[in-house]
Amino acid sequence: MRIYVVRHGQSTHNANQDVPHNPDPPLTALGREQAERTGAALRDADLGAVALYASPQRRALETVAAVQTTLGLAAHIFPDLCEAGGLREHPGMCREQILTEWPGVTVDERVTKTGWWTGGLADDEDFAFFDRAKAALSFLCERHVGSEDTIVVVTHGRFGSALISTMLDHVPVDYSRYPFNNCGISRLDFEPYEDVTYGRAPSPDADPTRPAVRLMFHNQTKHLPQVMRT
Repeated sequence: MRIYVVRHGQSTHNANQDVPHNPDPPLTALGREQAERTGAALRDADLGAVALYASPQRRALETVAAVQTTLGLAAHIFPDLCEAGGLREHPGMCREQILTEWPGVTVDERVTKTGWWTGGLADDEDFAFFDRAKAALSFLCERHVGSEDTIVVVTHGRFGSALISTMLDHVPVDYSRYPFNNCGISRLDFEPYEDVTYGRAPSPDADPTRPAVRLMFHNQTKHLPQVMRT
């Protein structure tokens, strides 16, 4: 399995244009252009991606709309991929609204007629979003690990960092260990241990079926001109 992790394009909140505060801000004009260029870059890389996943927050949905068009894949909208902290007291967009604005997506069953965020203020407490990162990774592995599938995940800065940390078995921390620019791309490969090792065998109590996880690159933004990197 190969995973490309992509942060959304610049949002109005990122650009300090979010006044008054919008709990689910959209992309800026620059963010939309970043998303278009990212979709084109992923298409031109000829990834052979078989699946596309995204957060249900508006800035991620607007970003993945450009990616799914170029990759020819219907995005699976998965609540566990939302940003660290969630939406606090806001429930998020309901199922009907998402399907109306983005009719080509597949919506997880947890996105209901009343929204999808039910975590309140608890997601930041004791780094609870790292537990959510574990759940997201487990979901992806159940579907794809052990295969040669390439998948693309469109998510957020803090949560993307937590997801990569989880893939690499790092302990939770109170900062972004793997910071992302808007529309930065990272790649992680899950491979059979025996195919990549050059050292001694793992310890006797190690799980022999667990893959080796390698960070091949992080926060790549070469598909964006310097003036568009935010």
